[in-house]
Amino acid sequence: MIRKRRFRRHRCRTHRRGFALYGSEVESRPRLWGCHVNDENKTRQQLVDELTALRMRVTESQAIERESQRTEQALKDSEARLRQIIDLVPHMIFAKDWEGRFLLANKAVAEAYGTTVEHLTGSKHAEHHSDDRELRRMLEDDQEVMRDGVPKFIAEESFVDALGKQRFLQTIKIPYRISGKDEPAVLGVALDITERKRDEEERRRLEARVKQAEKRESLTVLAGGLAHDFNELVTRILDG
Repeated sequence: MIRKRRFRRHRCRTHRRGFALYGSEVESRPRLWGCHVNDENKTRQQLVDELTALRMRVTESQAIERESQRTEQALKDSEARLRQIIDLVPHMIFAKDWEGRFLLANKAVAEAYGTTVEHLTGSKHAEHHSDDRELRRMLEDDQEVMRDGVPKFIAEESFVDALGKQRFLQTIKIPYRISGKDEPAVLGVALDITERKRDEEERRRLEARVKQAEKRESLTVLAGGLAHDFNELVTRILDG
């Protein structure tokens, strides 16, 4: 007995009515349009989801960009405040690397060399200092501090500025590391003690004059006393 093959009939919800047969060779034929509705809905929903995810990524990216801009602006403001502060300090403030290149310099240093902070920063000390002997001594002190890692106090050192004027400085040099590079550098603060040194020299000259005057006065008194005694002696001899 031949068993009849049963076919299941399914009505598709489409704009046109039709039947699709399952379990037969008709199953390999393209399905009718209405059967793709669910797939189209899924595709539509996936597109919406992707667009939503894209909007979220764009929003996050914009937020990160704004935060980055705020951070960058805050850093610029901080650098500007630091620059303003060190430029208001009347003492020379500088930082140099092993090669003698200025990593940092304030307005006082730039004015001493007759240039600007912008031109001085990044240039080498040798490009601005005219006295080779002073330059060699300063660079040797810098490298000593960087090599030994110990601060150095210099009570007095000579310094010839851009106008050829002789100055005297009192300097402290401190070792430190360049941020992000881990390279040795030296930070220095130099006080101009030229006026103080002149005042001290003038005071010493005055003291020397006073002592000289006191000596002269003492000699005058002594001479007067000797003359008086001599006159008395002569008088006694003559009277006798």
